[in-house]
Amino acid sequence: MAHSMTMDFFGEVCRAGGGVVKRRRRRAENVVDSLRRRDPCYIENQAGLENITEIDLVNYRELKNLTVTSCKLRLISANAFQYNLKLQYVNLASNFLEHISWRVFHFLPLLNLVLRDNPLICSCDLHWLQQWQHNDRGDLDNQLLSCFANDQEMPLNSLVIDNCSLPEVTIISSKSKTQEGGNLTFACHVTGSPTPNVRWRTENLQSPFFLQEIIWDSTLELVLQLTNVSSYDNLHNLTCEAENQAGPGEEMVQLDIECKCLQNKNHTFESSQAQYKSSGLMEVRARAHWGYFSSAGRVDSQRKEKWTALISSKYLHYKYE
Repeated sequence: MAHSMTMDFFGEVCRAGGGVVKRRRRRAENVVDSLRRRDPCYIENQAGLENITEIDLVNYRELKNLTVTSCKLRLISANAFQYNLKLQYVNLASNFLEHISWRVFHFLPLLNLVLRDNPLICSCDLHWLQQWQHNDRGDLDNQLLSCFANDQEMPLNSLVIDNCSLPEVTIISSKSKTQEGGNLTFACHVTGSPTPNVRWRTENLQSPFFLQEIIWDSTLELVLQLTNVSSYDNLHNLTCEAENQAGPGEEMVQLDIECKCLQNKNHTFESSQAQYKSSGLMEVRARAHWGYFSSAGRVDSQRKEKWTALISSKYLHYKYE
């Protein structure tokens, strides 16, 4: 793994699993100090700390509280905290941050996020921060956050950002159900400003597919065509994702693919019973949406019980009559 100069700062004052290794200065108690003291990683007045990259905190997976304050921090990678999924408190006050992507904190269970005294630039990059304020997330209300536009400082909570809206995602299809071997077509319609990037999550699909992108007016359309569909994709949650500077959006549809082996639902397998009854063993195999399902049942010929197999759309039922 490549080494980052910033890793030296974190290696000096933090260790995996939490706890204080080195603290440069104690601060006055406040309502969130108790959170920070549980396992603080505390860095202050470090002029050489300008970036937090995606590898700097890879060794601190148990970290819950992080403070980087009064440094010259200018850039945080969108994936900076991808290994720190337990973070609850992050203090980045009094740095040189101008832009912070929604991707940095979107997936974290943060209780407190401190961003005051940073020269944030008024742009669509701050849409997520406005939403956090409006939704009382991250305890941002008492920080009086602001941003700069045309050399003027503006309160973030009253800022109107032009041409900035979250992606709105809609999936349109003439049908979402077919039999194995059939075809399905789904159109993902996306609007938003700036124009979002859009994709279908296809990495777990078993069926062949191809994509077609269409742009009309302010709508982006990404068409997904499934051909010769596999029953292994039955009940698969097919997701269309979109994102832009303002944030993410997604929509999902569940596939309904009927296995060919289940087309005749009223078949009682009388011929199979006659073939196997003399040996007292009957075996029926059917492929269901999760793979191959096999069930075997012994028939007591002396009790003259009749074995019947009833087929539903997703699995087999066996019972004596």
